[in-house]
Amino acid sequence: MVATRRVLSPPKKGSAIVRPRSRTLTAVHDAMLEYVVYPAEIIGKRIKYHSDGSKIMKVYLDSKERNNTENKLETFAGVYRKLSGKDVVFEYPSSDSVKFGRSRLLARAHLLMANGQLIAQVQHAKFAAYALLMRQLSRTVVMIVVASNQNLARN
Repeated sequence: MVATRRVLSPPKKGSAIVRPRSRTLTAVHDAMLEYVVYPAEIIGKRIKYHSDGSKIMKVYLDSKERNNTENKLETFAGVYRKLSGKDVVFEYPSSDSVKFGRSRLLARAHLLMANGQLIAQVQHAKFAAYALLMRQLSRTVVMIVVASNQNLARN
């Protein structure tokens, strides 16, 4: 059972009306995803882009409800595909990795301007290339520091 939600189109330029976040297409699809997998909790989402232009969203569910929901994963994917038109794959985090996204080492790149003010903080090391591109474009970034969560915790 999925609640009815309304999607408002983006306001036209110069309009004084502000569209609430709950009425955006992304927010509505996220809410539908929560409804579809209800007994389980979503602990992470990743979008995988293929070279042919297609994309698949991987949704990681909490292992607490694994016994109740493991045989329903294909059904969840079919229902969400019918509701939103998006391809999705439901998975559980592997048991050898420590709690998904929490204790795992993630590199962080801090982009610092010449005067030392923090511009942005990027959570994954794969975005370091994006940081380098920003440096080439803006010429204001002078330092990129990549450190693991443990090194940041010590400071």
